[in-house]
Amino acid sequence: MSIALAFKKSAAEPHNIFGQAISAKTGSIYCHVECWISGPQNAALCFSSREPHGAGWATIDLTDAAMWDIVPLDLTPEQEIAIHGFCCGCDGKRYDALGIVGIAVGAELHDYSQVFCSEVCASMLKQCAGKDLGGKHAWQIWPGELYEMATTQRW
Repeated sequence: MSIALAFKKSAAEPHNIFGQAISAKTGSIYCHVECWISGPQNAALCFSSREPHGAGWATIDLTDAAMWDIVPLDLTPEQEIAIHGFCCGCDGKRYDALGIVGIAVGAELHDYSQVFCSEVCASMLKQCAGKDLGGKHAWQIWPGELYEMATTQRW
C-alpha cells in the first residue's frame, strides 16, 4: 500500500460547524485532509493536523465513502521514507488557527511554528516528493485546493 491522501467531506458531518465554515468559505466539499501512511482502510495509520490538538498520528476508519475520498499518490520508496521522517519531525506541532483565520478573511496570516491539515500535507508533498503547489506556500492551500492539485496533476 502506498501513501494516499484522504479528504473528508463536510456534508458527512453537518454538525461540525468548523468544517462547515471551511467548506463554505473555500467553496469546496472538503473540510479536512489526512495523509494515509499505512495500514488497512478500516484502521488506517494517518498523519495530519487536527483542531485543536495539532499535528499527530491517528488510526482512522476511512471506509465510509460518504465521508472520505481517497487519492493514491505515485511516490517512490525514497519519497515515502522521506514522508515518514517529515511526519515524525512535525509530530506535536500546534494547530495553526491563525492560518485558518487568514484563509477565512483573505489575509496572509500564518504562524510558522504551527500547522493546519492541508498545510502539513502540502508541505510534506512539496518537500519530500517535489510536488508542485502552483506557486503557493503550503499555508495558503486549503483541503479542496489540495484535492484539485492531487487529482489534476496526477501526483
